[in-house]
Amino acid sequence: KGTYNAVIRVEGDVTIEGVCRGGKIYAGGTVRIRELGGSEVSSTLVQISQNSRLFVDYCHANVIIVVGKEIIQLEEDYRKLEIYRENGRVQIEKIRAKAL
Repeated sequence: KGTYNAVIRVEGDVTIEGVCRGGKIYAGGTVRIRELGGSEVSSTLVQISQNSRLFVDYCHANVIIVVGKEIIQLEEDYRKLEIYRENGRVQIEKIRAKAL
């Protein structure tokens, strides 16, 4: 349901129904995460293949996303984050989270 500072390698799809804080995820399929990263934890990295999709309900700042060979550093909190490649370009759909 959740991971903390873990290294996860999956060739296919992966769903984390809880939080994923710290550590690394390497996936070849669709990745779905309820909450990614954390404000005061070590950096979290998610690497997906260029044909994969990443869906995150809530993403904290200090998260690094790698799609194929492109690196995306997220420096703000986002809700409903979706990252995928379309027509050779990485697409990022996001809603910026309001400060609490």
